[in-house]
Amino acid sequence: MFDAFGFATNSCRKRREALQLIASGLKIDLVLADFAMPENEGVELAKAIHATYPGLPVIVVSGYGNREELKDFGEARILQKPIPMAN
Repeated sequence: MFDAFGFATNSCRKRREALQLIASGLKIDLVLADFAMPENEGVELAKAIHATYPGLPVIVVSGYGNREELKDFGEARILQKPIPMAN
């Protein structure tokens, strides 16, 4: 599926689904993981990707003020909600 900007996108609701998709060999350039995925798996997904595929960039999107669980990923890999729209 292509998004409004012309990028091919895939969506997964669970960490296991995302890891299976990555392991399938599909070319993936970037993973956006919501901190509040079902069962709070966003951070666990990011950690698993970082451990197994260290060259695959992961951005964790979070609307929570407490980012203690994300401290190992560095500020560059956290996108804080709400995300301002460009004019």
